[in-house]
Amino acid sequence: LKDKLNKNPKDVKTRIQLAAMLDLQGDPSAAEDTLRTALQQGQKVADIYHALGMLYLRLSGAKDENRNEYLKGAISEFEYEVKLNPQSLDEKAALKWNRRKR
Repeated sequence: LKDKLNKNPKDVKTRIQLAAMLDLQGDPSAAEDTLRTALQQGQKVADIYHALGMLYLRLSGAKDENRNEYLKGAISEFEYEVKLNPQSLDEKAALKWNRRKR
């Protein structure tokens, strides 16, 4: 994934996949850096903010002193996501509703 991203740094899907892989490998800091790099390069894409929000939300579940900061960060990233793509909130709510009906 790193090679693929180096060849095409604006590939949002690959960037998110790489960040998820880094997080799963126990390196959430590198995952965050991978996503933040996209924002620093001007890629203000709702999916990047969503991925950051999910990362922070997962980290907020840890029992450490940064728990509240991660939760605040998650909320902030999700707010940016919805600003960029207001439909994303409706889509996620509909998806959740459909899952409950099963």
